[in-house]
Amino acid sequence: MHIIPKSTRHTKAGTFRRGVPYEVDEKAALIKKHVLPHTHGENPVFEKVSATKAKKAAETASAPVSDAEEKANTTDDTPSK
Repeated sequence: MHIIPKSTRHTKAGTFRRGVPYEVDEKAALIKKHVLPHTHGENPVFEKVSATKAKKAAETASAPVSDAEEKANTTDDTPSK
């Protein structure tokens, strides 16, 4: 099952970033307890989507860059001693 969160959620199953598609196993205990209840109702937090829509969303979604990656990609202008 593929889901796209409408807002960032920190759950026991993990952190789900807004607009980033995720493929989850709906039979997993943590997903059943902490994610699936939020896919129903009038205004669900997680939108269930097809695999093709998830793939298309993945191409346009911007994944956050971790601090370690950002530091590795920047150059330090101070001279080394």
